[in-house]
This record gives sequence, C-alpha cells and structure tokens, in this order.
Amino acid sequence: MKNVKVKYFCRAVVFLAVLVIILVEINRIFMPKFFYENDWATTNTYTGFYKMKKNSIDVLFLGSSHA
Repeated sequence: MKNVKVKYFCRAVVFLAVLVIILVEINRIFMPKFFYENDWATTNTYTGFYKMKKNSIDVLFLGSSHA
C-alpha cells in the first residue's frame, strides 16, 4: 500500500513539473514583443519624460490616451 502512494506521489510531482514548464514556455511565446524591444513600453515613456532637459517642453497634454 505504501509503494502505491509513493508511486502516485512521484507521478503527481512529475506531472506538475511538466505542467509548470509548459505554462512558462507558453507565457514566453505569447508575451507582447514590446517587453523585449522596449520601444513603446510605458516605463520607457515616462522615465524618458523625467530625463528631459528642464524647460524643453512647449506643450504637455495630461489625461487619457485620447488627449
């Protein structure tokens, strides 16, 4: 009886390990490409704003993306 429980436990551990590996790879495949290229990422946009020279902006639109 103990041997059967160990067998099912090992199968469950192997199944969960394979499931995690598959989910990680699927997540990597479907991740938006701008996370890799970092061309239009939001973080790059607002950190670039704070790196600009003082008094170099003529117009600044605040609001939603429709502004």
